Amino acid sequence: MSNRKETPDVLGEILNATPTPATTAPAAIPVKLASAPAPRPRTAGARASSGVNPSKTKRSARPSQWEYMSVRFRDYRGWRPRSVDDRELPGWKEGPLIQEYLNQLGVEGWEMVGIVSKGRSERDAYFKRLKG
Repeated sequence: MSNRKETPDVLGEILNATPTPATTAPAAIPVKLASAPAPRPRTAGARASSGVNPSKTKRSARPSQWEYMSVRFRDYRGWRPRSVDDRELPGWKEGPLIQEYLNQLGVEGWEMVGIVSKGRSERDAYFKRLKG
């Protein structure tokens, strides 16, 4: 273990702002501060050489197509969906509570992208999903 190469403490230098000694090479400071996606686990047949899947290097000629939906929730004995895309739901007062409704939308592939307050008793929620 005494033959181990001495490496500079890059993180310590960044956090403590200590200068790098002249005998060690300066380390590259990463420019991108956002967290990178976690690496995918390798499958048995995956290539180990470059880590690049050649079938995924070409971009699709057509970008992803999304569909959108807006849902107005109303506080009536609990939050309930009142209208979808500005069409009032029949019998909405007896309809499902927000948790049940959101779970069903998730099963159908909808993802909530935003919610806006429309006063004390109404909220507009916006959803998207890939067109199928």
